[in-house]
Amino acid sequence: AGDADDSERIPPVTALPITATITDDDIIESVGISTSSLNDRFNQIKIDYTDIANNSQPNSVLSPHPVEDSTDIRTNYLNEDAGKVLEGSFSFQGIIDSVTAQKHATLLLKKSRGQPRINLQVTPKGINTAPGDFIRINSVALGINDVYRVTETTLNPDHTVVMNAIKHVPDFYDVSDTGQKFG
Repeated sequence: AGDADDSERIPPVTALPITATITDDDIIESVGISTSSLNDRFNQIKIDYTDIANNSQPNSVLSPHPVEDSTDIRTNYLNEDAGKVLEGSFSFQGIIDSVTAQKHATLLLKKSRGQPRINLQVTPKGINTAPGDFIRINSVALGINDVYRVTETTLNPDHTVVMNAIKHVPDFYDVSDTGQKFG
C-alpha cells in the first residue's frame, strides 16, 4: 500500500492504479460479501520480537495495550465480541525494536477487523485483472463504490471471470505515529 521509494507514504485511494471499474452491468449472477467472522478477527495482537536494545533478548508488545489504551478501543472490541478475548500472537524474527513491533501489531489488528471481502463473477472486463490489482466496484444495486484489492481470479470457459477481493483501506497501512492511534 506504500510507495516503492518511501514505504511509509500512503497514497490516497484517488492515486491508486485502478485496473478495472466493475459496475452493475459487469456483474453476473450473485455477489457474496463477507466480513471477518469471530474466528478470523482479533481484539488484541501480541507481537514477539528480538529486542536488539536489550542484548537481543526476546520481548513482546500488545496492540492495543491493555493499560495505555486511551481510546478504549480494546473495551469496544471486547464488547463487539461478546466479551470473548481474541488475541492473535505472532512472532517476527526480522523485527528488532518495539516501535516497529507496535506498528505491525496495530496494522494486523486493524486488518483483522475492518476489511470486507467480496466474491463475484464478472464479464470479460475482468480478464486483465490479477491478484494484487486494485479494482473499483461501483454498484448502485449493492450500495458499493469502493476500491478493492484482487486476491484471486478464475477465468471461466465462457470468458467470464470469478473474482475474490478485499476492500482496500489505505489508513490501515499508515505506520506513522498518527496511524498508531485508533478512533
